Amino acid sequence: MEEILEDPISEVFPNVKIRSIQGQGYYNPNYGEHGSFVVIATEGESAGQIIKAQPVSLEQLETLREFNAID
Repeated sequence: MEEILEDPISEVFPNVKIRSIQGQGYYNPNYGEHGSFVVIATEGESAGQIIKAQPVSLEQLETLREFNAID
């Protein structure tokens, strides 16, 4: 996960909402079949913690880019 966060080619999504928690997301195409996505919480008790880390499908990636959400 650190590689995704530090990789300069990772696409950053600054205002992603996951399970009603605001976070900053990082998508990287080099991990997994269609890439992987990691979200770090930016608010609440979870601030600074990874709240989501998963490989993504093409459909999820389209949703992420269009709506700034993954589920």
